[in-house]
Amino acid sequence: MEKKYRASIYNIYLEENEEYYIFQGSTGALSSFEGEGIKFLKDDVHTKDEYIKFFNEDIFNRMLKRGFITNYDTNEEKEYHRKLSKAIDEKNSKSISIVIAVTYYCNFRCPYCFENVSRKNLNEYKKSLITKEVVDDIFTFIKNKKEDGIEINSIMLFGGEPLLKENFEIIKYIAERGQLESVKIGAVTNGYDLDSYFELCKNNLISHLQITIDGIGKIHNRRRVHAEGFDTFTKIEKNIDYLLENSSVEIESIGNYDNKNIYNIKELIEFYKSKGWSDNDRFSYYFRSLHACYKTNKEEKMDDYILGEYLDRDVKFNHVVKYDEINNLLKRIFLEKKVPYLSPEYCSACGRMYVFDSYRNVYPCWETVGIENMKIGKLTEGGNVLLNSLYKKWKDRKTYNIERCNECSYSLICRGECPMHTYVSTGEMYDPQCGNNKKIIDESLIYNIEKSIYGK
Repeated sequence: MEKKYRASIYNIYLEENEEYYIFQGSTGALSSFEGEGIKFLKDDVHTKDEYIKFFNEDIFNRMLKRGFITNYDTNEEKEYHRKLSKAIDEKNSKSISIVIAVTYYCNFRCPYCFENVSRKNLNEYKKSLITKEVVDDIFTFIKNKKEDGIEINSIMLFGGEPLLKENFEIIKYIAERGQLESVKIGAVTNGYDLDSYFELCKNNLISHLQITIDGIGKIHNRRRVHAEGFDTFTKIEKNIDYLLENSSVEIESIGNYDNKNIYNIKELIEFYKSKGWSDNDRFSYYFRSLHACYKTNKEEKMDDYILGEYLDRDVKFNHVVKYDEINNLLKRIFLEKKVPYLSPEYCSACGRMYVFDSYRNVYPCWETVGIENMKIGKLTEGGNVLLNSLYKKWKDRKTYNIERCNECSYSLICRGECPMHTYVSTGEMYDPQCGNNKKIIDESLIYNIEKSIYGK
């Protein structure tokens, strides 16, 4: 019997201004087509001769090689996609991310903080600063992993607030250990006590900072609230000014947005421009919606798609977190002419992240820090990590293990969404939460096509 071919179930069909494109969700291939060609592909199964007659033999062979057409039946193609996803996953497993939750204490009382619920234990948190002994064991763990061929390039400091003034000695100790081990040190910080860390930054002991700025002046102060009621915005502004002027540290500003401050985004962008920060290669800024899964009031729920609708096109694709993530992935094929880095895992929390706290607990993700039923293991004296059964559940949280994801053409770009947010929303982290991801991916594909082909 003569072989029959059909369009792949992993094709993503795009149309913009009467131009037609297919992005292949398994291989990352992109091609333009005439409208009649799209119709022919979608119509039915066809023989090779029918394809050659409609297109030509060269186009048929290219479509087959790029994955736009296949002679697999649907189930066979799903299994092929699963095997391909696993192969990508195997490649990813050669690197891991390290996070150290230096303390659970924080000098801010931000109303939307996902760690806010447990702040009733403030006196206990003040005692939670990590010790040198625990730090030494973490670095032993890192050294052993690197000797096993695992890539570890950086450590991110987390909290609570890691860069409190009173934490200086232990932060200096971590930074100096990092320098000895050729591991860069970064921090997620509110930026208030950064003036205590200027020298470490100037001496390249801290290389990158993520600082939250939710607006200008009072807008920021209402959302990023100091425990003593101090103005937080002005001091953070001065700290950033100093570091951009006097160090080589890279600063990434993240703004958390909901319907209470969304109308002030454009004003903040203009502020960044007026300061000259936007023109500095070491400063970048991004906006994200406050995670809807943590919101109990439906009227306050928002996602990055809604946030993006409010912004200019270029701002949306380059400065809204979800759009920027997808945009950067797609640039590899559209601008750099490289195969995009498709992936079946949402992030390194799926088996490739170790978050250590000061009590030697190990968590899969910084959004799980301090949550008793989210521990994946324990750091021993001597630098080993004893993992429990929950680790495997996080490690296996890949699109090829979620049937709805594995059969979806968007799966290796969407990556199944955040497992923690899915868990908070549904109680089950293997339940995919698609949201507006398909819309965002389609828009990002068209945006990159126009940038690479038409220079728009």
